[in-house]
Amino acid sequence: MSKVFDRTFELHSSSIVEELREFLTKDVFVGEEVKEFGKLTGGLTNLLYKAKVGDKTVLVRINGVGTETIIDRDKEIEYMLLLGEHRLSAEIYAIYNNGYVYEFIEGEALSPEEMPLHAELIAKKVAEFHDAPITPKTGDKSPTVFKTIKRWLNDVKSFEYKGEKKEKMAKIDLNRLYKETEDLEQLLKNCEVGFCHNDLLSLNILYNKENNQINFIDYEYCGYNYRSFDIGNHFSEHAGFDLKFDRFPDHNQQKKFVSAYLEGRHAKKPSDEEVEKLVAEVGVFSNIANIFWGVWALSQAYHSEIDFDYLDYGGKKINWFYERKDELDRNYRKHNQ
Repeated sequence: MSKVFDRTFELHSSSIVEELREFLTKDVFVGEEVKEFGKLTGGLTNLLYKAKVGDKTVLVRINGVGTETIIDRDKEIEYMLLLGEHRLSAEIYAIYNNGYVYEFIEGEALSPEEMPLHAELIAKKVAEFHDAPITPKTGDKSPTVFKTIKRWLNDVKSFEYKGEKKEKMAKIDLNRLYKETEDLEQLLKNCEVGFCHNDLLSLNILYNKENNQINFIDYEYCGYNYRSFDIGNHFSEHAGFDLKFDRFPDHNQQKKFVSAYLEGRHAKKPSDEEVEKLVAEVGVFSNIANIFWGVWALSQAYHSEIDFDYLDYGGKKINWFYERKDELDRNYRKHNQ
C-alpha cells in the first residue's frame, strides 16, 4: 500500500537533497538508513534521484514545473497502480503533491542505436502491454492522441512567448497543424484501440542482460490509445533527442517488429498481408507522433526550466511530419481500401 503525503518539494531548494534523504528515512521507510543518494540525468521533464534505502533501491521523482498542464498526474498514478497488479510497472512506495517514490527496476536504459538490437523483445513486450486488462475508474477507453494534440495546440495558441521564442513561434502555423490533426483523426478513426504506454523512447526501455528481459518505465503518458500509435511512436523515437532521422527503422526492420508484435498478441505467425497492412498503419501513426511531441515541445518551451532548446526540437519534429506526410498517407490508403 502506497503512503500518501500532503507535501511539496521545491525543485530549486538549496537543501533539496537533505530534505529528500530525511523524507525517505523518517517518513517513507521509517528508521531505514539512506546508504546512497544521487541525481540521475537524461530526461527532459522531471528531476530524478536514485537512492539505496535499507535493502531497497528506489527512485525519487519531482515533477517538472508546469508539467501538470500537459500530464494528468492523478491518472498517471492510477495507471501505475493498475499496471502494478499485472507486474507491468514499478511498485509505488510513497506519493506526494509533486512526485512519488517508486521501485527501481534492474536493467540498463537503451540508447536509440541499441533499440534495433532488441526489437523482437520490445515488440513482444508491447504486445503484452497492449493486452493488459486495464480499466480506468471512469470506464473511458477512447483513444487520447488526437484529443491531446488539439488540447495542447489550443494551450500553445494562448501562450505569450517573448523575444527569440516569439520569433520562432511565428514561423509555425498552428492552425494548419490543427487542421492536419482533424483530417488524420477522421482518416484513422476505425483503427484498433488498446492500453498503451505512449512514450517508448530509448530511455524508457530497460534491458536486463541477466535474464534477457525488457521492461518499460515512466508511465506519465499511459492510457487508452490507438495501438499503432504506440508502435509508430517507438519507431519515431529511434531518431533520439538529437533527431538523427536516418536511424528510423527501414521497411524490413518495421516488418520484423510488426510480425513479432502480432505473433506476441495472437500466438500465431501473421500473414505477409497482415504485416504490410499494419506497417502502413504504423507509418502514419509514426508521423502523428511527430505532431504530438512537436506540439509538446512548444508547450515545454513556454513552461520548462530545463536547459534544452525545445522550440528547435519541436520545429524539427513538425517539419519532419510535413516531409513524410504525403508518402505515408498514400501507403496507408493503398493497404486500407
